[in-house]
Amino acid sequence: MGKGYTITRGRISAGGVIKIIVCSILFLVATIAMFIWEVASFDPGLVLYIYDSTPGYCLIGIKIACWLWFLYGIFFTLKHYREKMVFYIPFLVLYTVWFWFGASVALAAINTIPKWMKEKVVQGCSLAAIFIGHLIFLILTWPTMANKTFPYHIKTTQ
Repeated sequence: MGKGYTITRGRISAGGVIKIIVCSILFLVATIAMFIWEVASFDPGLVLYIYDSTPGYCLIGIKIACWLWFLYGIFFTLKHYREKMVFYIPFLVLYTVWFWFGASVALAAINTIPKWMKEKVVQGCSLAAIFIGHLIFLILTWPTMANKTFPYHIKTTQ
């Protein structure tokens, strides 16, 4: 959505599709690798959850890289479609907070939450962030507010 798919354009260029596919595959492979690494090398007595280790830091790094790509997509979408700012500015602000929330909670939990509570607290915060992210998207695209917040520009006859 940061690149404007279905909002400012009906198609993404071949290069853009390839970037999306590569990013998605990279994220999937890295996530699977992190969990395999966890099963193969973690001592349950020392490490209580994924983010309290090197694989967890890598996972946080990948999420931050995805956020940077999200910023890049929105920057160039707004550069070419200034009239879409009514939707994209709140979208950018709210989803920047959403992207950073998970990483911030995971990093803050390392030294502030007792070891026996870390996994449940971080998982609870992650699930809450996912729910809130979906709720925000629902509000941004609410049908009765669509003409004010969501920039529909393609006519139904097209």
